Amino acid sequence: MKVYISEAAFVNIIISAIEVYRKECLGILLGHKVGSNKYVVEYAVPYQSADRKYTEVKLKTMREQRLKKNLKFLTYISEIGDFHSHCNGTIELSDTDIEDMEGSKSNISIIISVTDQKKRILWQSLKDGDISGNIGNDFSVRLSCYYIDRKKNKPSKATIICPYALSFKYIQENAREAALMA
Repeated sequence: MKVYISEAAFVNIIISAIEVYRKECLGILLGHKVGSNKYVVEYAVPYQSADRKYTEVKLKTMREQRLKKNLKFLTYISEIGDFHSHCNGTIELSDTDIEDMEGSKSNISIIISVTDQKKRILWQSLKDGDISGNIGNDFSVRLSCYYIDRKKNKPSKATIICPYALSFKYIQENAREAALMA
């Protein structure tokens, strides 16, 4: 399974997680399926009224239903999944994450791990399908995507493809080079 993430979705996922850092963020992914094993994430919309804690995030059912009911009047793009952050450095699914995925109609779930930056890492694709890098001098970030493999009836990892994140690496390199020249 491959999941393509647009610039707009990437920026919203990152900003949502950083805004409430040390607590978790939650949002929906809007996009479409291409063929049998590809998804394109066009937009990521954070839930503003989520009840955020350090190790979990919940949304009131009434507010979630209100958003989903009215989404069809705003765009032709469908809900294809959700995203949420982990601030403890883990990118693995928790038992609660797995239960939520199995009980949901969502196709994919992106987890973003945000931690204090320990060392400088330019944006890169990892061998396990994740992407990771730094945001400024403050945060280390890693994105991982999961889906329920219906044949195995369990969560599996998807490969994330985000050209913008990888080009962001060059933006960061050029910004650093420009700062050194100034």
